[in-house]
Amino acid sequence: MGIIQWFRKTAADWVSENPRIAPGEPAYESDTGRAKIGDANWTIFTGLPYLDQLHVVGGISAINPPAQGSGPLTGQVNDVTTVGAPGDCVTLRAASIGEVQVVMNHGANALRIYPASGNNLGAGANNPMTIDLAAGDMVIFFCWGASNWSGFSMVMET
Repeated sequence: MGIIQWFRKTAADWVSENPRIAPGEPAYESDTGRAKIGDANWTIFTGLPYLDQLHVVGGISAINPPAQGSGPLTGQVNDVTTVGAPGDCVTLRAASIGEVQVVMNHGANALRIYPASGNNLGAGANNPMTIDLAAGDMVIFFCWGASNWSGFSMVMET
């Protein structure tokens, strides 16, 4: 996964320019702290929901022992708050073209993320990500094919 620099503009600038946001591209309002993520349709900025308007599920506990299918996530934004041991895991929902899934690790240890059965996070179908998500980091996944996810991670600001 690569490091992405978020486009930063004030809310007023985003609205006045109202650009099309590329699939999976983050758009950050520097004055409000709110963000949007581009969808598969290259929707204009004002037509996208803010991340905090997506279906958020909090208080998630990662599962041990880690195994694909364990700890299935249900939200578009998933806040994992309990990671009892390094490598405790969660499993993404099944891929759907254009979908965005966010996983935040507010636990104390590294979190392993598995794809749903038959899906690919870049390490081949049914394999976990090649890196674990460190405590205090988040990853945004964008589904670009029937079973393929791309993702980028970042450190969350508190």
